[in-house]
Amino acid sequence: MSDLKVYLHIHGVFGSGKTAFGLTGPAPRLVADVEGATFKSKFGGDKILWNDWDQSTIPETVVYPIKEEDDLKFLLDYLKKGEHPFNTFTLDSLTLFQTKLKRELQQPNQAFNPDAEFTFHAWNRVLNHMLMQCEDLLSCVEPSSNRPINVCLISATDREAHYMRPLLEGQIRKRLPGLVDLHGFMQRRRDKNDQPKTTLHFEPSDLIDAKCRLWQIAEEYPKGYIVEPTIEMIINKLNNDLNHGVKIVSIPTVREKDGLALSSRNIYLNQSERKTANKIYASLKHAESLYLNGEVNSDSIIYAIQTYLLKESLIKIEYISIRDKFTFESVYTVTTSSIILIAVYIGKTRLIDNLIF
Repeated sequence: MSDLKVYLHIHGVFGSGKTAFGLTGPAPRLVADVEGATFKSKFGGDKILWNDWDQSTIPETVVYPIKEEDDLKFLLDYLKKGEHPFNTFTLDSLTLFQTKLKRELQQPNQAFNPDAEFTFHAWNRVLNHMLMQCEDLLSCVEPSSNRPINVCLISATDREAHYMRPLLEGQIRKRLPGLVDLHGFMQRRRDKNDQPKTTLHFEPSDLIDAKCRLWQIAEEYPKGYIVEPTIEMIINKLNNDLNHGVKIVSIPTVREKDGLALSSRNIYLNQSERKTANKIYASLKHAESLYLNGEVNSDSIIYAIQTYLLKESLIKIEYISIRDKFTFESVYTVTTSSIILIAVYIGKTRLIDNLIF
């Protein structure tokens, strides 16, 4: 746990220092710049546009302008492969990305009409798209990812402007509570010497306290806010507090009757996709059977899983990996300390599962 990664969700009014905060994570950084504000900030060190980056050198900050949803999808796919040099990914901002997404999804395949009615179903599409992408970002933070990375979501709102908040901000605690390491809002305020300071106020709640590391921050900052915060400060605090006396207790995956792991994403599957989804767990059990019958070569077992799954035309494999369940290093010889990790797409829905030998 010496290199713990975090998922931050920060919002605040214009001028409160959100963009600057998003540029204080451990370098090198990748910024999905929806607002076009990154190059205007004095923070972030040397910056270069994605299209100008030849990858022969690694600058402190690489900026990828986000024009449409496919731009963000491209970056998510890039990060999930793990073949990147970055330590921090920032989306600035979630609010403007929601606006762009709304324009794309309001009337698909039609020119945007600002006077058109935005229906409940259209809002639901926006929410589902945003939730799935933020779930994908979580997979980049998890220790089991190919290369874990810190993630920071920036939202251009404040506590009072509830009607302006991104849809995700209102749903993140209800449907994605495990994503939140720190949820807070930023302000500019003057200190006792009348000097302007950026402050990050964190927002505890019963739901978040139960599922994240917010209490570590609360103990360090009992007044409920951090003056002149940086992402690196928060990461260091969490690492220092959590890198001792840790005991991880594993429990069996909760599954449907046919073996499909329970997940909020299952609701996105149509009837035929749902029927196909049970093949994921079946493939894991097939691999277990091979191991119990004497097969210990990880490449052979992975190939057997691939062969099993590719019989289903609806399944697109993202990755199949066999690793040590304690270190998460890849293994060549399977033992009782090994774990299979699998991620597939069925239609547009990404599903993950695992099995310990």
